[in-house]
Amino acid sequence: MKKLMYSTNLILLLILVSVACSHSQTEPAHDQILRDIEALTHNVFMGEKALNDEKFQLTPLSIEDADIKISKRKNQLDAEITAFVGDANWISEAIHTITVHYEINATNQWEAIGVNINEPVIRVLPRAQ
Repeated sequence: MKKLMYSTNLILLLILVSVACSHSQTEPAHDQILRDIEALTHNVFMGEKALNDEKFQLTPLSIEDADIKISKRKNQLDAEITAFVGDANWISEAIHTITVHYEINATNQWEAIGVNINEPVIRVLPRAQ
């Protein structure tokens, strides 16, 4: 009876350890993903005024009402962000999608390695003052 109890406990311990090890890399937090977008897209987005088509740099970038969907593969992770994009004075007319790509680095942490931007020129409206 003691051998059965010991064997059962050992098996449960091994299962718990294997599950814990397989999920050792935690996903990047949402605020970290937004910081990564800002760092990777510095001086990339251009605003286009909806009234007269004048183009200008959106800086510092502002991302609002973000919805983040994460998809993970073996050593890669993609964070797809849909949000309004703008800066302190301007905000996009519509929601835009930005995808940040991550890989596991040498210290076993997720590291942002690239970004996909569907539309670098964004139609914007002035923010309500």
